[in-house]
Amino acid sequence: MSLILEKLAAFLLGPVGRWLVVAALVTAAVFAAGWHERNVGWNERDVQAKQETKDLNQSWVKAEQAAITKAQADARAEEERHRKDLAAIQAQREKDAQDAKVKHDKDVAAARSGALKLRDTAATCSSGPDVSSAAGGGNPATQIATLSDGFTALLIGNADEADALVADDNACWQIVASHQKVFSTTGVKP
Repeated sequence: MSLILEKLAAFLLGPVGRWLVVAALVTAAVFAAGWHERNVGWNERDVQAKQETKDLNQSWVKAEQAAITKAQADARAEEERHRKDLAAIQAQREKDAQDAKVKHDKDVAAARSGALKLRDTAATCSSGPDVSSAAGGGNPATQIATLSDGFTALLIGNADEADALVADDNACWQIVASHQKVFSTTGVKP
């Protein structure tokens, strides 16, 4: 093995060997320079592509953020409209309840004072002797029975309670309609 190394060393140190070493070094330098330039160009293209991607992503993100901001603003505006609708329904309901209480109190007071009389038309007699001359008050068969003041007040209270239930039901339906309007404009399903 040492003989081979000696001959190789003698060849490389000779005139032809020196040119081969120089040629190999020049080739290696040219190859290294080309490799470096290739990497520099590749890196520049890579940096440029990354920058373009970053720019596109930033513009997309900005567009998405603008769309989200607009959607949030629209949702807040719709919530505000819905809040106002519900407040209007509540205010109307309170006004109707107050008006109904005033009417109830007035009707009960009128019934207790005798100014309001409820009559039972089914309680009249359709047959019987004519005693209008005997009692001096007319024919009882043609008179209509009047309900007592307490029973009149009870009936008025029951009617007012029924009216309040109907008003509550109507308010509930107004709220449902308001919700449906919001859901139909926003596309959100309840």
